This record gives sequence, structure tokens and C-alpha cells, in this order.
Amino acid sequence: MSMPFQIAEAEGRADPDLVAARSGSVLALLGHLGVLQFSGEDAESFLQGQLSCDVAAVGLRSSAYGAYCSPKGRMLANFLLWREEAGFQLALSRDLTASIHARISKFVLRAKVKVSDASDAIVLAGAAGPEADQALREAFPDLPKEPDQVSRRPDTGTVVRLKDGRYFLALSPPSASALRQRLANVLVPVGAHAWRWLDIRNGVPLVTTATQDRLVPQMANFELLGGVSFSKGCYTGQEVVARMQHLGKLNRTGRSGRLSLQRRSRRPGERDRRQRGKLARRGARPAGGSADREPRGLDRAPEVAQRARAPLPPPALRRRVTLSFYIYYRVPAQNAERARAVVRELQRELAGSAGISGRLLRRRDDETTWMEIYENVQDGARFEAELAKLVERRGLAALLVPGSSRKQEVFRSF
Repeated sequence: MSMPFQIAEAEGRADPDLVAARSGSVLALLGHLGVLQFSGEDAESFLQGQLSCDVAAVGLRSSAYGAYCSPKGRMLANFLLWREEAGFQLALSRDLTASIHARISKFVLRAKVKVSDASDAIVLAGAAGPEADQALREAFPDLPKEPDQVSRRPDTGTVVRLKDGRYFLALSPPSASALRQRLANVLVPVGAHAWRWLDIRNGVPLVTTATQDRLVPQMANFELLGGVSFSKGCYTGQEVVARMQHLGKLNRTGRSGRLSLQRRSRRPGERDRRQRGKLARRGARPAGGSADREPRGLDRAPEVAQRARAPLPPPALRRRVTLSFYIYYRVPAQNAERARAVVRELQRELAGSAGISGRLLRRRDDETTWMEIYENVQDGARFEAELAKLVERRGLAALLVPGSSRKQEVFRSF
């Protein structure tokens, strides 16, 4: 995704760092990234309601990509998330750490969570290339073998194996210097721009100040990297992101490519045209010259490079009438705990398949009377069919008061 413009190498000149990154094995210090740390007994539940990834599924031996979105579903930051004994760590663009720290801290309220900026206490590095496995195995005997796996060494730090086979390292400052010297004979030291070039090649986006609050995750193909969970339940911006996945159409999506920025003179009588789209990233090619991302596109995973871009529906269609479903029924006290678990699982699955989040309520003066609420439904027939299928599959009817059934009322917006 968008980065501040860099000065491209002169045509015909080769950047040695990029040449090494393309054909050799490299070690890069990732000074363009920062780290936010979340600790406390409520850290997991707090982040689960804030981030797009399934935080509860991230253990001490796993990691995940994720995004922190606005209520409109646009990414304010994206990150790599992993768990340490002391809490969760998020590696994100360093130019966003201060603003994200301040924003997300506002929602802690009474939760037992401490948010801190650990950017100066942790050194981030990346290793890539055919020799990276063997070189790192000497420092980390239990080196991860599968994507998203994590291992650590108390006196050194943590290593994460990324989906594309590269390694991400979170080290203490003393061990970082020692490890870099130890690996210098095998891995070529390169700058952070070489690592960013590898990100581009592997379709890994990075939200920065230039693209903050402009793109839903699907516009950057972030869901293809596992950065969005469509089954975990609610989080900030979830309804928009889920609806875009199941019901909406994108007007922008990521593509990789090269763009020549050579200026040409206007022909006589030719009018100036406004630039359309955004340049997602620009850098030098390994062989020299500029290697730029194409306009109107964002970094894109190679395997989906041919996916067509669909226009947004006309404004009139996006303002169509929506429906709200109110479903009430009675559950005997002895079945309450089991029925609640069934309904929660049903609603979680419904959010993933139909993009609609539901609520479950009990009557104030009669706790056996329950109500499910589903709002902002656009395709009523499809929603009813999906809900009926899930109710039957989960066997919810068997948990109701004998002889009773689910009653449904449907209201529409003005």
C-alpha cells in the first residue's frame, strides 16, 4: 500500500540491496515499523472486539495479520499480531503508532488492559532467501516450519514465519546487534526499502499515513492473507467489512504492475487531465530504474492478479429499503445455557455467511422469553432462508418450551 515517495534509482543503475533481496539471502532491520503492546487479563477480549482478526485463535505458537478499522470499515492501520507471555504485540507502520495508541486507548474504559508503545524496546528485523532457514536455525533451534507459526528463545527474542516463507524477528536491543553480526557471513545486510520491495512482490500491504482511513481490507486483498475473520463476531467496522464481502462490490482492488513516470509534453490543444487513482508504492527495480505500482491499484497477491474490478452499484441501489427481523420464542430454564450457546454459534455463523450481526435479548419480567434481533437486512428472502437452515441444523427448536415455536415480526425502514 501507499508509502511516501522515494527517489528512484537512475535508469540503468542497480540497487545492490534490491539485487540481493531478489536473488540472495538477506537480513533487514525494519525501522519503518513500530510495536504496540497490550497486556492485562482483559487484553484478549478487548482486542477481539477491536481488530479484524480472530485474536482468541492466536496462541503463544501462532500469529495473524489483522487490521484496526474505523466504524465505516476503513483500515486505520494493519499489522502483524503475535502473543507473548506478557501480552499481545502488534507490528504496524511506525508513523501510525502514536495515533493508534491514542485512539485505541480511549476504548479501554474499565477493562483491565494496558496499552504501551514498545517501539524503542523491541528491534524488528526480517530475514529472507534460501539460506535464511539454516542461518536462523543456529540462533533459534526450534525454528517455525509452517506459515504463521511462532517460536522464541528467552535470551534472543521471537521469530515468526510469514505466509510467503520469510521470517519476521522481534529482538531485544542487545541480542539484535549480536545476531546481526553472527549472521552477516550468511545473510546480506540490506535496508528496510529492500524488505518493503519483498512485501510488494508477495502482495503484503502496509497502511501508512498516506492511505489511512481510505480503504476497506478487501481493497488491499487483505482478506486473502487471513487478515479478516468472517466468523469471529463483532468488531469495529465489522458490519461494513462483512457486507462488502458477501453483498457489496469493490470499486478498487489491488494489482501489481510497473508504471513509467517519464514526463511527456502535452500535445497542442490537449487538456490537462486529473490523475485518477493512487500510486500504492514506488521503489527502485533490482535491475535499475523505477519499479512502481500501477495507478488505481494496491499491492496484490500474485495468485489473484487477474480478478476483475467491479464498479460500485448506483447510489440509488445503495440507499434501498432495509429490513429488521424480530424473532421471539420461549426457552425453559433447564435449557437456557445450552440454548444460549446454540444461538450465539448460530449468529456467529450467520454473520460469516450473510454478513448480518444479530443480538440476543431476554424479557425483563420473564426470563424464559427470548428475542433475536437482526437489522439492516437488504435481501430478506435470502436472509430468511439462511436463518431457517441454520436453526434447523443447530436443532434449536428442540430446546424451546414444548408445543411452542419461533414467532417472527419484520419491519422495514422508511
